[in-house]
Order: sequence, then structure tokens, then C-alpha cells
Amino acid sequence: MVREVRMHGGPHLRVKPKDLVRLGVLRHEARLSGVADGRPVLGDGTVLDVANVVWCTGFRQVIDWIRYTND
Repeated sequence: MVREVRMHGGPHLRVKPKDLVRLGVLRHEARLSGVADGRPVLGDGTVLDVANVVWCTGFRQVIDWIRYTND
């Protein structure tokens, strides 16, 4: 199982939208269009006052640049 997770990723975690709403998470449909004073600006002009931005771009396990040794 560990090798499978290491080579292909782990199982998807399920987060329900209603749980995010309950926790006060705001979702925006507009795409990021720039930065103003270090803060992300969305395409609709909204400036977000956030500490972190999570980029969700997909995942593919590509580690061929790592050289393995048997030390």
C-alpha cells in the first residue's frame, strides 16, 4: 500500500461544500488576474486579504530527476 501511495498518490479526501460554509470558507468563481500590494486580485476586481493561496493544478508523479542510491 505504501508503495502504491508513493508512486500514484493517496486516496482523495472528501470535503463537503456545506462543511466549508459552516467553517466560514469563502469560494470565488473569478480567476486570479493579478496582485495588488502583495494580495491576490480576482478577475472581477475583488482584492483578497488572505494569508495563503492554495494552487490546485492537478498532480502527476514525476520524480525521474531524483537519483536513487543504495547507501
